[in-house]
Amino acid sequence: MPPERPVTATYWRRRFITLVLGLSVLALVAWAFSGFLGGSAPAAPAAATKNLPAGPARPAASPAASPTHTAATSPSPGPPRHGHKGSNVGLLACPAGAIVLSLFSSQSSYSAKQTPEFAVDVVSTAAQACMFDIGLAHVVLRISAGAEAVWNSSECADGEASRVTELRRGVPTVVSIGWDGQHSLPGCAVPRAAAARGGYTAVAADGSLRSNALAFRIG
Repeated sequence: MPPERPVTATYWRRRFITLVLGLSVLALVAWAFSGFLGGSAPAAPAAATKNLPAGPARPAASPAASPTHTAATSPSPGPPRHGHKGSNVGLLACPAGAIVLSLFSSQSSYSAKQTPEFAVDVVSTAAQACMFDIGLAHVVLRISAGAEAVWNSSECADGEASRVTELRRGVPTVVSIGWDGQHSLPGCAVPRAAAARGGYTAVAADGSLRSNALAFRIG
């Protein structure tokens, strides 16, 4: 009988080739499959990110303005009021008999270095809203020492001479007035003498209208 080695060698050679081809195909499929699962969308170019439009810049905060008026109105609780003439079209002037002035101060005594501060409450008793001028030439603070006139806020005041505002019944508009502790002279003439230590009386007025008299001391 002929030897079987050549047949056996051919058989194993074929098996080896088939195994190698099978492993190669499996490796190729595994590589393609892993690339498909592990792939990701390309990242946006850095340049495109840098060129994206920025949001609107926030404006810098403006410094708060310092008050420059010797007298000014302060808001009071109640319905809103308008201080501009053009916003009160149709309102009539407040009757003189319907206005009440009340004078207040947080202290009854001040040192020579302090600035006495006063508040004038302007209140209307009219049934309907009406217009009233609370400017510095109208609501005036007068300070006296006995029979001697010492200071008048309208003679040397820094602020609006006329300020027409809307008054509503029972809702006070507060006018704040500070005294620099000196005598006032017509036309704001200088130099002005400092007030002496002692007792004084303050009264707010508007024409024939008068507030309560408020006594205080400097010393």
